[in-house]
Amino acid sequence: MATQDELIITGARQNNLKNISLRIPHDQVTVITGVSGSGKSSLAFDTIFAEGQWRYIESLSTYARMFLEKLDRPDVDRLEHIRPAIAIEQKNPVRTARSTVGTTTEIADLLRLLFAKIGHPACPACDTEARAYHPGDVAEVLLKEHGQSRAIVLFPVDVKAGQDPASLVRDLVRRGFIRLRVRDEIVDVTAQTASEIASLLKDCRELEVVLDRLVLCQDDRARLVDTLETAFREGGGRCVAEIIGAGRRRFSQAYSCQSCGRTFETPKPALFSFNHPLGACPACKGFGNILHYDEDLIAPDRTKSLAGGAIEPWTKPSADWWQKQMLLAFKRRGFDIAKPYNKLTQTERKLLWEGEGKLEGINDFFEYLEGKRYKLHVRVMLSRYRSPVSCDTCKGTRLRPEALAVRV
Repeated sequence: MATQDELIITGARQNNLKNISLRIPHDQVTVITGVSGSGKSSLAFDTIFAEGQWRYIESLSTYARMFLEKLDRPDVDRLEHIRPAIAIEQKNPVRTARSTVGTTTEIADLLRLLFAKIGHPACPACDTEARAYHPGDVAEVLLKEHGQSRAIVLFPVDVKAGQDPASLVRDLVRRGFIRLRVRDEIVDVTAQTASEIASLLKDCRELEVVLDRLVLCQDDRARLVDTLETAFREGGGRCVAEIIGAGRRRFSQAYSCQSCGRTFETPKPALFSFNHPLGACPACKGFGNILHYDEDLIAPDRTKSLAGGAIEPWTKPSADWWQKQMLLAFKRRGFDIAKPYNKLTQTERKLLWEGEGKLEGINDFFEYLEGKRYKLHVRVMLSRYRSPVSCDTCKGTRLRPEALAVRV
């Protein structure tokens, strides 16, 4: 019996297909093979892809269809459970190290728009969704989660380094804010007591101004929203709601984690492109891997000793000095220069790779050559001893952490 889990083709006669019928399972990799002229492309491109694309285009509006290429329907009796299809050209004239299936089919462009439009950043540290709050949003949250509770609405004020705390307090009093929260205590302040209160702000980086005390109920919603608007305005887009007996909650008008305060950029399409500086991983530059100096290429034959040429780049005449100074260092420390590389102790390997004091090791050798990369033959030489490894920062995804934190 037919199910939705498979594509059913009955009586396909497109091009050189001879009235064939078959079933192809969905959500699995299916390979079509055969000799030249057997109808592989006729089945895959001219039948399945053409019908899937045709049905998808027909589902769009008349205006949208004006800008899309019209495809002819294939010669087939029946085609059931077909899905919207994409096809990659067999001959792609433009291919770079950054090319993927997503960029080739342009699906990546659509996904970038999707994530930019409906994606929400999530804090990697707290695993909570970051969002931007407006006064109305905060009021809804407080009334829904803490209805009928008593609350204090505050806004934070940063105490900058070198700023006179007394002047800051007097300015707040002049603007009508007469209650402050300093070191977990709410105090009343006047112009006369400003200096006394300021002494409590020593080594304090932030103080909070008490704006209103109220009961969270629907009858006072307008008052709550008005208070929150003032708090956001005076607090630079930040406010604090202290629920009596239930703790404190911080809200921000910027995209930020409401737990730790980490801010995020508003998602943009370019943020999800590894071909754009805004979205590419800063470590691998959007390639997904990093070239590192490979020990297997530097010491390909580990049965050789240091004196026998175990370090392949040091066997070149131009690197003779590096080989000699390391052999001399081994002898001075009583190490056996005839010992095979694979039998060197951890201490001997550390000396060989990292050096010691003025003694320069293998890492210093390649660091020296990195400074000579403007020479073509040096770049060619370095490429012989490097191999790609997956980027530790993006784990091969090519995108920067800010993009990876966005969820749909």
